[in-house]
Amino acid sequence: MFQLLATLPSNAEAYRYDSVASGEMRSAIDDLPLPVLEDLSEALLDFNSLADLQAWLDRQ
Repeated sequence: MFQLLATLPSNAEAYRYDSVASGEMRSAIDDLPLPVLEDLSEALLDFNSLADLQAWLDRQ
């Protein structure tokens, strides 16, 4: 996760979820039921890039 943050622009706005994730990715996350969101919150700790997030979403 820290590697992902290091690749983002340094301004604070870049750390907002809606400015980093694509519209499709945001929509997929917004549609997840609470138990799956809880799983995602744990899985995020192991992600190194947005590609990791996309792969996780694709498996759901």
